[in-house]
Amino acid sequence: MPIGADEPRWFMAPMHLNPAEAVRCHQDTGARRSLAMHWGTFQLTAEGLDDPVHALTAARTAAGLADHAFEVVAPGATVTV
Repeated sequence: MPIGADEPRWFMAPMHLNPAEAVRCHQDTGARRSLAMHWGTFQLTAEGLDDPVHALTAARTAAGLADHAFEVVAPGATVTV
């Protein structure tokens, strides 16, 4: 699920989810596990490279999701599913 390159919202909202919207998509689809992507590789927008990770942590906590339900994977990392 993409979580980055979402600021400023007035410009990026039509094209990119923010972390809170990604959490809502996770919930709306009934996913058991989501992986955060599309963050931290390139400085595409005004947000800091790790801002989406912090925002996802806050959104996940506010939604009552466990860390393993919506994981942040470092750019370039491999995940076995």
